Amino acid sequence: MKLVEENGQYYGFFANAFGGNYITRYDFGNSPANTPTAVNLNSDALLGNFTSGIDMIKEGNKWYMFLVAFSGNVLLRYEMDSLTQVNPNLTNLNIPGLANPNNDKNN
Repeated sequence: MKLVEENGQYYGFFANAFGGNYITRYDFGNSPANTPTAVNLNSDALLGNFTSGIDMIKEGNKWYMFLVAFSGNVLLRYEMDSLTQVNPNLTNLNIPGLANPNNDKNN
């Protein structure tokens, strides 16, 4: 899960790696210690390839979520105008030669 904060509000994003074709956003409100409300973002078949890693950055007024899909050997990018958007723009970045990407931060 990736936890981000904007304007005093906390959001967690979770890639449903096992058979899920969607990302779940957890809305924590003003503290990550609160019990969150879960919201599923719109699904896409590209997310059904064992999504194994997730990271997010903000550039200007847009949020970008990057996901790697292990079995599909793909790097995906979600583009969002706000963290609460449920239908972000999904792009397969088509990286040639990408093999078994994962979220192992020890390597």
